[in-house]
Amino acid sequence: MRILSFLFIIVFLYNLPIHGQSKADTKITAERFYQWNGVGWIPEYIDDYVFDESGKMTNMVRYLYDASGNFTSSQNWTCTNYSTYYTLSYIYYHDSFWPEFGGITKTWTYKYNLNGVKIGYSDIIWWQDQAFWEKIDHTFTYIYDNNLLTVVDEVYVDSYYGLLLSYYNYHTDLFYDPLGRVLTENKKYCEMDHVWIDKERTNWVYENNIGTGTRETLPNTEWILTDRKIRDLNEVNKPITEERQHWLQTQWVIDEIDYNYYNYYDESFTKTDSAAFQHLNLTHTLRYNHNTDTYEKFKYHEILYEIVGPLSTPSNIATTISGSQLTLTWGAVNGATSYLVYSSLVPYGDFTLDTTGTLNGTTWTTVLTDRKKFYKVTAVREEK
Repeated sequence: MRILSFLFIIVFLYNLPIHGQSKADTKITAERFYQWNGVGWIPEYIDDYVFDESGKMTNMVRYLYDASGNFTSSQNWTCTNYSTYYTLSYIYYHDSFWPEFGGITKTWTYKYNLNGVKIGYSDIIWWQDQAFWEKIDHTFTYIYDNNLLTVVDEVYVDSYYGLLLSYYNYHTDLFYDPLGRVLTENKKYCEMDHVWIDKERTNWVYENNIGTGTRETLPNTEWILTDRKIRDLNEVNKPITEERQHWLQTQWVIDEIDYNYYNYYDESFTKTDSAAFQHLNLTHTLRYNHNTDTYEKFKYHEILYEIVGPLSTPSNIATTISGSQLTLTWGAVNGATSYLVYSSLVPYGDFTLDTTGTLNGTTWTTVLTDRKKFYKVTAVREEK
């Protein structure tokens, strides 16, 4: 009798669809910056990106810390979505230290394409009262070609009551070889007369997987050796290490070195053990101590990734009966951190959460009864 009743078990594997929304995707959900204080890692600031159920970003929360690593305050950055890009902005207002200047408004804005790649940044400062206003607008634009950064444009404009006080524009062009490795970086400069002047140039040479980029500046009429970067590249030409040196009279002097880790997880660095995070990229920077000829801990930056948006439907359902136990199994859903099992006595009735069973990964086991039951399984994701 007990076995016959379970010949009529129907199991639904699904996770509540959201109509008109995009599928789940892996996106950056946090960036965290730490510095070494001689004893341990302390946070400088932490950015947490917030997404809705459709996978669309809604806002960013920036957590700020003092020099001792104590939390001081948070900022809520507003996300505005456009057809081809979105922005994250934060506006801050306070009364001026000088009453004659009135209030001061500061606006910071990051601009991203729909793939989450940063394509712009601006910070704007307004001084304004009833008599006059002054505005300083500092803007960066980043242009990509086939996922390679090809142009960096920096513009600074200072306006006083509509009158242009100051203007400059730095424009950098980057060129690559067929392997996607940067070959040259040329920076030019202009002011209010809009006459372009060569400012900097960086030429890269490669020997196997080691690239060296040497930068020169043009303060007057002669190119001056300034600094260089030495990169050790992996098999997809991403830098594993980047050492920075500056030219001092007759020799190269080491400054810092970055160690870059991709899809990395290590308790000694990362500050989260949440199963929701799929992987992280980590840059660990060491500063060179010329007194001891050793590298010392300096700072690190971690970028955490998470599956956001609607989860896919669990699949590959299987049921087994062994003795007095019923077991449901299904395929793992990418981005899911757990699953919920619902049951009902009728196929189109109200399904309620079934707490009679034990969940172990993608396996759920319960005690067999002599009543016919219908089951539904939904994937869920742990929130940060």
